[in-house]
Amino acid sequence: MMTINGIALAIEMVYLMLFVLYSKKEKRMKILFIILSEIVFIVSLAILVATLVHCHKKRSTIVGTSCIVANILMYASPLTIMLNI
Repeated sequence: MMTINGIALAIEMVYLMLFVLYSKKEKRMKILFIILSEIVFIVSLAILVATLVHCHKKRSTIVGTSCIVANILMYASPLTIMLNI
């Protein structure tokens, strides 16, 4: 699992770097803002869960639920293209 996830992360990082490098300034700023907001959200979630939730089962539930929501959004996001048609 770690190997395939590491490879996927590397491929995604190359894709994002190429996109940011060759995109127009307005789209570049939008993507950088989205990435920054995702990083802030994940760091905030990790800090809040680590400091406020003391039971392992509750921590797993909170982090697992947020991962499920992120997974659903990731697979549903290509459908937003249909809004522009």
